[in-house]
Formats: sequence, C-alpha cells, structure tokens
Amino acid sequence: IIRQIGSDQFTLLWDPGNSARAGSTCPYPDEYEQLKDLVTHVHLKNFDPTTGQWSLMEKGVVDWPAQFAALKRDQYDGFVVIETHLRISPDEFAVVDDDLDALEANSRRNLDYLRTLVDL
Repeated sequence: IIRQIGSDQFTLLWDPGNSARAGSTCPYPDEYEQLKDLVTHVHLKNFDPTTGQWSLMEKGVVDWPAQFAALKRDQYDGFVVIETHLRISPDEFAVVDDDLDALEANSRRNLDYLRTLVDL
C-alpha cells in the first residue's frame, strides 16, 4: 500500500516484535529485506513464541544483533523506540533497584542491551 501511494510522506514503522507475535519465524532478514527502503522508525521489543509472551530484547525470536548490523549497513538514521510490554516474574529477573517497578526495570535492562548493539 505504501509503495502504491508513492509519497515520501507515507513510510513504515518497522516492528519485528509485532511480526514475530503475528507468527513470523524470521522478521529479520526475511521481512526487513523486503521493506527496508520504507523504514523511518523502529520499535524495539521481542517475543518468545514458546511462551506466547513478550520478552526482553535479548531473549526472543528477533535477532537484534543482526537487525542492528543491517540498520547500520543500510545507513538508517531514523528513530528507535524501546517498547517494554512485559513484567517478568521475580524468579526470571531480579529487579536491580527496589524503587523501580518491573516495567521500568525491564526498560532499563533493554536499554543496557541496546547499548551493547550500538555506540551510545
């Protein structure tokens, strides 16, 4: 649809986590390589199909190291947004700061992981 419209005002928000949740087994590279010229915004989250739940960025089906390498290769210069949709039980992830709720703690953990993938 975006290509049919033919306007640079219509672009794609790439969210491989949503693709994984919708059943894609390989959002990157399969889907990304077909859509990369349309991407102007990226959402960062992950999905674990074995549990059917959102997961931390480093634990799901999305291959974030390869995806970020491709974004760099393709000279992506748009926004990326961490989306933390999960509250992990204490036995799976110990909150590092008792003053933080699980969503904030998991967002910080995702940010720490993101820093390992890019130069921040």
